[in-house]
Amino acid sequence: MTRAEAPAVAGVDQLIQASGPESTAPAELLLGELNCLSCHAASDDIRARVPTRPAPDLDNIGARIAPSYLERYLADPQSMKPGATMPNIFHASENAASDPVVDYLVHFLVARGGVMKLSHAPVDGSLLAAGEHLFHAVGCVACHPPQNGEPASEKAIPLGKLAEKIGVDPLTEFLLDPLKVRKGARMPDLGLTTGEARAIAVYLLRGQIGNKQLLKPNSPTRNGWSWELFADAKDLSANFKKLKPTAIGETARLGDAPAELKVADKNSVVLYEARLAVFEAGEKRFRLSGGAGSRLNVVGRPVARVEDGAPGEGVIPLDAGSATLEILRAGAAPVKLEWRGAYDDWTPVPGDRITIANDLVMMPLRWRGITLDAQKVKLGRQMFSALRCAACHQMEDIRPMLTAKPLDKLKVYSIVGCTGDHVKQGVPKYDFTDEQRKALKTLIRGKAGLLAPLEPQERSLRGLAKFNCLACHSRNDLGGPDTTTDAFFHTRLTEDIGDEGHLPPPLDGVGAKLRPEALRALVGGDRHRVRPYLETRMPSFGPDAPADLIEALLQLDAQPGAKPAPKFSEASAKDGLKLAGTTGLSCINCHDHKGTPGVAVPGIEFTDMSARLNHGWFDRYLRDPGVVKPGTRMPVFWPDANSAIQDVVSGDMNRQIDALWNYISQGKDMPAPERKPAQ
Repeated sequence: MTRAEAPAVAGVDQLIQASGPESTAPAELLLGELNCLSCHAASDDIRARVPTRPAPDLDNIGARIAPSYLERYLADPQSMKPGATMPNIFHASENAASDPVVDYLVHFLVARGGVMKLSHAPVDGSLLAAGEHLFHAVGCVACHPPQNGEPASEKAIPLGKLAEKIGVDPLTEFLLDPLKVRKGARMPDLGLTTGEARAIAVYLLRGQIGNKQLLKPNSPTRNGWSWELFADAKDLSANFKKLKPTAIGETARLGDAPAELKVADKNSVVLYEARLAVFEAGEKRFRLSGGAGSRLNVVGRPVARVEDGAPGEGVIPLDAGSATLEILRAGAAPVKLEWRGAYDDWTPVPGDRITIANDLVMMPLRWRGITLDAQKVKLGRQMFSALRCAACHQMEDIRPMLTAKPLDKLKVYSIVGCTGDHVKQGVPKYDFTDEQRKALKTLIRGKAGLLAPLEPQERSLRGLAKFNCLACHSRNDLGGPDTTTDAFFHTRLTEDIGDEGHLPPPLDGVGAKLRPEALRALVGGDRHRVRPYLETRMPSFGPDAPADLIEALLQLDAQPGAKPAPKFSEASAKDGLKLAGTTGLSCINCHDHKGTPGVAVPGIEFTDMSARLNHGWFDRYLRDPGVVKPGTRMPVFWPDANSAIQDVVSGDMNRQIDALWNYISQGKDMPAPERKPAQ
């Protein structure tokens, strides 16, 4: 059996660091995240200070989770997911007593949604490479352990035995909309496309590929191309799928020349086929070179053709995950396939992204189906109420049969209660550490202190910890990626621009920086990409969950005396247009405009700025970037209030800053600044 581990709650370490060892904040976070107040009644004042995290929605759980996993998880959560916040209900029960109850609960839960269907649809083997990249790039490892052998942060939340728990289809559905099931928003929405979610699901469940329960073992996925040689083929428009090849084979790389292909002459055609692991959705640019008439098809669509010896180029939109590649090589000349991204030059398509077609079958490990028994479903419903499961997992038609003692009646010195050393039968067991147990006892003993409302600073710290914001961001020298997770924050830029190029921005003064509606949209909406050069996504926590955190940040960072925005004028906006160009202050060198990257280093999109930023922050930042945002690469344009551009409003710093604001305030209607590439 897996060694029991303490409940893994994100943000506790940061709260200890921010509040000090004597603070009750970490214990209050535990009290809320472990749903203690779902069982132990407390006053409205206490509930306002210690909000309870909603437990996962169990509707349709049967369609999502393998019944065999549910059985083992309910009997001993820690054995299936070390660090689980779900307590062990049957820790003191003999197997003979607990087994029937677990069986009844499984039947009851599986009946909600029906038995999970095993999908026999094959899974593309190239999704493994795409899923591995995405999992380690988009932000998953900010909270969860890396899966590629790299060391995990001590704060990482374990994933548990996913390969036994769920299938590819339901995990894909969950990753596309985690807030539907995890309403507490501790698992946020990363804005994944269907292809991205499926690739990550396949990668996380890769252990299922070797499932010994499969009727036919899967073949290993391997890199390379399959090829078919057609001798004396004169018509490249022929349907080669219907023709019989002269020879067939596989090759690791397009440049390799197996013996059969070395004898190919000018009248021959070689059909290469493979699958491409696509790491990110979006437009992909390809270039094919080789014999005249050679062609490239991607997902069955023509993309590039070599004409008169000149390489052919083409663009195609692709979802992340997998894409089919077909190359028709005309004649004996070898072909070369290249691609490029938004921020780099043409390079050969990496061989480790190319795989020979391999369809895999996947199913949960240790799978055991279930035939629902109406009597067991009825008994399971009764046990769900009797064991107080309904206190946390709320269902409209079920209430807990028994109630626990109210918070103010708890005896913290009891050795058999939740926080005791010898938890008695019928009481949930959490396997607390000594520090957690001591902190909770101290908190409950001094519970009168829970009646006081939290100040904005305390509310902001609790919110940042609760949603694990400090795993990616820093605020006032607290948090940010540690030495273990820093390496998983990637950039698409080829230029090294320091932390700004690969890390999420600090949250210092964010309530003054962003407009309230922009901050709400960023945290709770669907804006996952403000900095397109970062591979890490900004997650969405839903519109309601982070409301208290957002209001606290707005209160803390408010700048009552901030300079008001200037009155808009066309003349001033035209001055701003000139200043933004390369003959002015060269803002366009580092800022995108309507999706076109900056001339030198791509940066924040111009047209979104005025909708996101408060004018007061914008004004202060332009005057002294290093003070407002230490470490920024933003240069000082007005040293000692002097401008190098004297032919715009006579070099007046204040009027030039106002002109830039008036220019960006046009939003999507703003004209493009002048661009002149560096000589």
